[in-house]
Amino acid sequence: NDNGEFKKVYYTTTKWGIIFTSMSLFWLIFYSKEVVLFFFREPYLPAVTPLIILLIGYYIQGVLYTSRNLLLLIKKTKTIFVSTVFSCLLNIVLNLILIPSYGMAGSAIASTISLTVLGIIPLIVSIKETKIIPFNFKTPFIIILSLISTLITKYLTNLIQINHLLIVIILSVISVALINLIFLIIFRQLEKEDKDIVYLIGKKLSTLIWLK
Repeated sequence: NDNGEFKKVYYTTTKWGIIFTSMSLFWLIFYSKEVVLFFFREPYLPAVTPLIILLIGYYIQGVLYTSRNLLLLIKKTKTIFVSTVFSCLLNIVLNLILIPSYGMAGSAIASTISLTVLGIIPLIVSIKETKIIPFNFKTPFIIILSLISTLITKYLTNLIQINHLLIVIILSVISVALINLIFLIIFRQLEKEDKDIVYLIGKKLSTLIWLK
């Protein structure tokens, strides 16, 4: 029925959001130094710690973002407005408290807490309104697979000892994505809908490469 199809689409969308955001988070954490050195050079290395803290906040908010979209779908825009205003005010207050003592790290902590709240409020309301929980027992395993994929990639890039930052960044991104996809297939984490998505992504990429 329509409700069953809607749940299936919601689960699949959330799952792929978790897959992509988890890969992005762990890659940026383990390669944050390389990213900062490539884009901003050595004087900005102290920004690595605040960057990692901030990434965690964006990760949590990103994972929960489908709940926000669901609220838009069921016309619960007031909840989105209230949660956004509350998170902004919370961020301002936390910045005033934390920045004097912790500087950039304090600002990152304040933003991370605010982003987490911005993600959790829509999740709670969407579950209450629809009785749909977008996560299941596979969710932690999917996150762990992303972490393992990144750890393997980090080990390999350290082993090979590539000195060119751009090559390290490009190869590591490709490696994390491929290893993670292989793990998802081996451990049977992909359902029919997921395989369709993988096929469409592969088809789109092959088309772009052919056009070039």
